[in-house]
Amino acid sequence: MPRLRHFHSGVGTAVLLALGITLAGCVVEVRDGDTAVFTFATWVPGLVLSFGSVFCLAGLAIRRKSVLWGTGLAIAGLIVLLLLAPGSFLDRSTVSPSRFTLQTGFWFAPTTFDVPFADLSSIEVVAEEETDARGVTSKSRYLVCHHKSGASQKIPLGDLMNAGAKARILERAREQGVPVSDKL
Repeated sequence: MPRLRHFHSGVGTAVLLALGITLAGCVVEVRDGDTAVFTFATWVPGLVLSFGSVFCLAGLAIRRKSVLWGTGLAIAGLIVLLLLAPGSFLDRSTVSPSRFTLQTGFWFAPTTFDVPFADLSSIEVVAEEETDARGVTSKSRYLVCHHKSGASQKIPLGDLMNAGAKARILERAREQGVPVSDKL
């Protein structure tokens, strides 16, 4: 049992290290003329790949003592490596004087948004509270883009958008004469 406690303390240390790195800033803004491109810093996909690899290797090692836990950990590592890591390389948001774009999600089925400012009648920044089946409440933040055609688009404000792209989008929208309402 002492080895298991040692393993748990190592996991706790790794989680604290990852949290500290995350709080250090994970989004990079690169300027290309009038266009700002927001992506995750290169260490973010590297960290995701590292955790996926460690989970796989730890799962194989633990499997000798506990087939269930070892197999579960190895499968979790494969999921991280095959589903999450590629997306962290590909997520991006661009903001130009005329439009903004967002590409996020899984690498094999990305969610993309391409919003020209000239098509917008207004933008709202909103938060929605959601309660799951266990009664746990969480807040999700969105940009709601109201188009001149009457249609609306709800664009999620994830880490990539919140860490810089949102401010630049709202600034460019105001420059284009699009009314902005930030309800947060």
